[in-house]
Amino acid sequence: MGRDLGATGLLERDAELASLGEAVEAVARRDGGRAMVIEGPAGIGKTALIDAAAELAGEHGVRVLSARGGEFERDFPFGVARQLLERPLVSAAEREREELLSGAASHASLALGLDGDVGAALQGPDLPFTVVHGIYWLVANLAEREPLLLAVDDL
Repeated sequence: MGRDLGATGLLERDAELASLGEAVEAVARRDGGRAMVIEGPAGIGKTALIDAAAELAGEHGVRVLSARGGEFERDFPFGVARQLLERPLVSAAEREREELLSGAASHASLALGLDGDVGAALQGPDLPFTVVHGIYWLVANLAEREPLLLAVDDL
């Protein structure tokens, strides 16, 4: 099914590309979610595999939200979540943003800096859990609208 991922120029990655392709196609068909982890030593082509999956997702009408972990994100609360989720919220019309942040998803606004200081999301005994719960529901609301790929490099 779909495009031959072997044409990406990745050598000896047929099995990995096939697995990524199957997962992306299942998500595009709305045949449930998938989680995949690409791991290995530096320089082995993990980023190229993520890029291939993102390209294929785009070709199948799957929305791609991407982020990259790094030293800055280590000390910046919810830095990767902000990379993933700020753009879809900022680009959404006000009514759509309200729908995306409805219910439990409203707590994600603390992590995204929409309700003041991001550091406030870490204050109090239950707030970190509440904020992560809100991020979960924000992602669920986004995925309900259209198939979604969250691609995080260097997590």
